[in-house]
Amino acid sequence: ALERAYKIFDIYATYDDVVNLKYINSHLNETVSVGNLLYEAFESVEQSGSRMIYLGPVYAEYRNVYGSSDDTNAAICDPTKNENSAEYVGQVLGFANDPEAVSIELLENNKIRLNVSDEYLAFIEEYQIDCCIDFSWIANAFIVDHVADLLISKGYTHGNISSYDGYIRYLDKNDNTYTLDIYDLEGTTVYPAALAECKNISAMVFWRKYPLNEIDSTCYYSYSDGSFANRYIDTADGAYKAAIANILSYSASKRCADIALALADVVIAEEFDEAEIMQMKNDEICSVWTYNCVVNYNDAKLNVNNLYDLNGITYT
Repeated sequence: ALERAYKIFDIYATYDDVVNLKYINSHLNETVSVGNLLYEAFESVEQSGSRMIYLGPVYAEYRNVYGSSDDTNAAICDPTKNENSAEYVGQVLGFANDPEAVSIELLENNKIRLNVSDEYLAFIEEYQIDCCIDFSWIANAFIVDHVADLLISKGYTHGNISSYDGYIRYLDKNDNTYTLDIYDLEGTTVYPAALAECKNISAMVFWRKYPLNEIDSTCYYSYSDGSFANRYIDTADGAYKAAIANILSYSASKRCADIALALADVVIAEEFDEAEIMQMKNDEICSVWTYNCVVNYNDAKLNVNNLYDLNGITYT
């Protein structure tokens, strides 16, 4: 199930047994048949109103940043630091944010069509772009949801499935207690701020603006000044943003993809808006976030303990 789901969201290669993103990106303005997983993923993003999947060329630009060996090379590819890159990204955004220039048309019987205007086609050809659409930071949310649902349907309900980039689905519907690690970034140091215990979780999303381990080098770059380039790109200006250093959101009824799409409005922003967090709670998504050494949460049933207190750093 994982292998097949990976193939479906692959932007680099095509396969004989699936119609995937690479295939769709190679067949612009053509009607193609896709599987339920991909069709429903397009449907979910469209219903959310997000244009994030159309930032394919922008995500490609940032992958060069994440893979850089030093600050100089990273800055050359970073649109927030390089004028040429910023100009290119600005041109892409002009198309990506225009439904008349590029859009996925959802047709009957699981058929879709990636519509691209003549002007954007000319731009794609000029810059040799091979990826118009890319699910980027939300791809693994759909994959985890899909595989979890399949496991549950087959009776495998003792455990959970998670991805390295913060998506977790709990398979057991019983009233078990789960212990969650709450991290925080203060300065350039990541602290284990606290532990949180809660019950009845179906899905959880943990987003952060900083890397935690080696595999994170595929979607973060750490500059020597302590700043981070991350994968959460604002569709408005093409810049990476994180209004909060880290946030953990979970639900008893929603799936990872639902949580991620809601969380994007909160995290990919200039400023953190707690009113948005409370709106998410009204939609049955609770959250835990850290700021200025304070662990904040909006779930009355959550038990926060083991608060970090060492070497002059104290969490409350």
